[in-house]
Amino acid sequence: MYENLDLNNENDLFTAVLVALDEHRYADAVELSTTFLNESDNIERRLAIYQLYQLSLKALKRKSHDKAAKELDEILDVAYDENHDVYEFAFTHTC
Repeated sequence: MYENLDLNNENDLFTAVLVALDEHRYADAVELSTTFLNESDNIERRLAIYQLYQLSLKALKRKSHDKAAKELDEILDVAYDENHDVYEFAFTHTC
């Protein structure tokens, strides 16, 4: 749950996007991603969030959310492997 996070804090907002995706709350992920893209000055994080934003939109447009969720989970696994330090930081600060 990301409701306990401070969405005015960039680290918490970044984490909230990841948590929303992990919970398959794509509409929330789109909204949080948009907020992050408008607020953050961190280029690496903006690129990562933009990719997740695009995936969230894609998932929302799919008729089969189960298929979209599975595809998104696979993509997040690859993204995690490629950006381990960024995602590790986010997930360790989630709870």
